[in-house]
This record gives sequence, C-alpha cells and structure tokens, in this order.
Amino acid sequence: MDLIDNPELFEREEIMDAIPEPYYTIGKKSLEKMREAIKSKADPVWTRFYEEMPNYQQEYFPINFKNAIKWGVKIVAGVDAGMGGAGYVPHGFLYKELELFVKYGMDEYDALRTATINAAELLGASDEIGSINQGKYADLVILKSNPVKNISNLRNIEFVIKDGQIVYKYQECHVAN
Repeated sequence: MDLIDNPELFEREEIMDAIPEPYYTIGKKSLEKMREAIKSKADPVWTRFYEEMPNYQQEYFPINFKNAIKWGVKIVAGVDAGMGGAGYVPHGFLYKELELFVKYGMDEYDALRTATINAAELLGASDEIGSINQGKYADLVILKSNPVKNISNLRNIEFVIKDGQIVYKYQECHVAN
C-alpha cells in the first residue's frame, strides 16, 4: 500500500480503526505535508527517499533481511513507523510485517519471536513480558489456527485477553437476504 501515491488509502476503515485519535489526524496531516514536499521536490530528503522506495522494497530489503538471518542478527518486529511512502507495513498491522519476514526467509516460529521474546529482550523486560510463564504479565491473542504452520493464521483472531479480561471476541456476521 503506497499512501504517497494513493492518499485515499489512508481513509480506509481498517486504517482509521487501527490508529486512534489524535494520532490519525496528525498522521493524515503529516502525510499531506510529505506528499506535497515530494511532489514539489521542496524536501530533497523525502524526495530521494520516495524515489528509492521501489529499489528498497524489491532489492535492498529482501537481500539485507536474508543476510541478517544468515548472520544471526536478532530481529525485532515493530510497525510504529510504517505508514509513509515505504508502502510495506501500515502502522498497527503487525501480522503483515511477520508475513514479510516469512516471505523473505524467516521461519514462522522465529517470526513470532520477533514480536514476543525478542522484543522483550531488547527492552530489557524479558523477566516480565515476552513469553507465557507464571509470574509474567501477559495479554493474549487466541487464534483460530496455528501461526507456526502458516503465519497468515495471525489474521484469524478468536479472542483477545487484556489484563485478564476478554476485550475482543470474534463474532461471525450473517447478513439476511
């Protein structure tokens, strides 16, 4: 998804739902400014960044990611800055980032670790979070299918448990004819 070339994509319901206010409005204004700076070539940094994006997506990222895996670099998932022109992973859509990790050579188990224990270790909080153990804090996402078998199973959420309470439960919608 390229929000620079297709500003209407930022207005999709899934984006609006994923980004709470005031961050959605701030993000929209930032994208408009970035888009104008690129279009007018007023900002050489963003203009060059935008021009390099196709190479980054198609060449640099896949090669560098595969090399990072090969050399044992510990990778942490994080989609907090993915909106812009990168066109890779929208903010808040972690499952898409993990799908890319698998696409470019990481196995499903290790991809899941990038969002759990690897992240906790990076934060220096692995004694408190990052895995399911007695005495640790844990918000849980219960899936309908095993993501270790297919990382795209992350898209099929059954329940979300936060602070010991179910805060989301999948409900199938039936539309009457």
